[in-house]
Amino acid sequence: MSTTARPSSDLLSIPNEVLANICTYATDGDDPKSRWREGKSWLKTVRLTCRQLYNSATTEFADRFLTTLYVIGARASLETLLKICKHPLIGPRIRNISFYGCRLNRDLLSSLRRGVDSSFRGGDLRDIREARARLQAFLDFLEEEVELEQRAGIWFLLVEALRAIRGYGNSVSLAVFNYPYTDPQMLGYQEVLERVSEDHRGSGIEDVLTRDGIRSSFDTLFFAALRSQCCVEGLSLDARHSWCETDFPQRRTDNSFCSHTSEVFLNVKALGFTLTPDLFKNDLDGLLRSFLSFTKNLESLYLDCDCDLEDRGRSFGRAIESFQSDCLRHANLGGGVCSQADLVSFLNRHKGTLSELDFSYFTLEGSWEEVMLWIRDNCSLTYVSMEKLYEHDKNGNEVCWAEWDDFPNDLSQLEEFLEQRRKKQAAAEEEH
Repeated sequence: MSTTARPSSDLLSIPNEVLANICTYATDGDDPKSRWREGKSWLKTVRLTCRQLYNSATTEFADRFLTTLYVIGARASLETLLKICKHPLIGPRIRNISFYGCRLNRDLLSSLRRGVDSSFRGGDLRDIREARARLQAFLDFLEEEVELEQRAGIWFLLVEALRAIRGYGNSVSLAVFNYPYTDPQMLGYQEVLERVSEDHRGSGIEDVLTRDGIRSSFDTLFFAALRSQCCVEGLSLDARHSWCETDFPQRRTDNSFCSHTSEVFLNVKALGFTLTPDLFKNDLDGLLRSFLSFTKNLESLYLDCDCDLEDRGRSFGRAIESFQSDCLRHANLGGGVCSQADLVSFLNRHKGTLSELDFSYFTLEGSWEEVMLWIRDNCSLTYVSMEKLYEHDKNGNEVCWAEWDDFPNDLSQLEEFLEQRRKKQAAAEEEH
């Protein structure tokens, strides 16, 4: 017997356009603290209780909450992804798939084996069965991870999900991340915890998935995109936390996977990196250059490298020195160190298309004043944002040149800003 309520005759007479508008105004109350969940409960309830509003509520629900899906390298997660992508109303709304770039902590296997040994020695049949089931679940999970790396088994679930998106005539953005903030939103999150954690109620994904698999995850996504022939319009890597293991034998350190998947980059319009240095020791600039060298039609570039001074200089200087796109409109550079010559050269190559420019926590080896005057005189920007700009003083120390609230968003006011700054600097020098 169906649990879907029969709509009233009055509701049946309402045009679909009106019903759709009703759903667009759905809210769950006026509490400002719950705005991020606004309408979620209402739309979920209406989907299940009213047949007449089902299509409109489902479409609105997907537009609000399911355009970006977070997945884990596990069967439960990828099966759910495929089911969502094949849904005729929800699937066409999916625009982003983000893959968790950490792998199973294999050291946990020793603990599980000891548990099995202890149970057999104790002779308690129930303990034996529970310990054996936990060990088997762990081994099954490891097998699934190997399937992903070797492009077999559950990897084809990802391929089919991307094929479904392609079937709607849509493109997709792909991402790899390694921070645990999206735990509640990860598809299959609870199933994974129950399979591989003895006490899943007191632990999180970051306690059991700790091995660095960032490059492997990109490899997995790239080849799934190739196999599915789904158009990829965005790529991003968000590895802002370096808590995962970095033991060399467990890590893939080369960037060779990029070279066989250049076709994936053909339609990429947005590229973003938020990085810490630990996972890319001595090769951060190589990773960035590998990606940038293939993106010929890039419109938006986001680089934020929270690294030490030496690494930042290498990553930004070498990564952008030869990069060029005929379509670049927005550049956001953060946490980097760059020479004045390299930065001006980068801006000069893109001055004909660049309309939005952001710098944040960025250190210049040179004069920001000269760079800003060059930007004003040579670029046609519609938006500019500067937050925490640094340069080196005459003793080679890194000093703050401008705070975020000091710098004018309108470059026509630049001369006034520079004059005020010169007066402050002269006054400070007189005091010393």
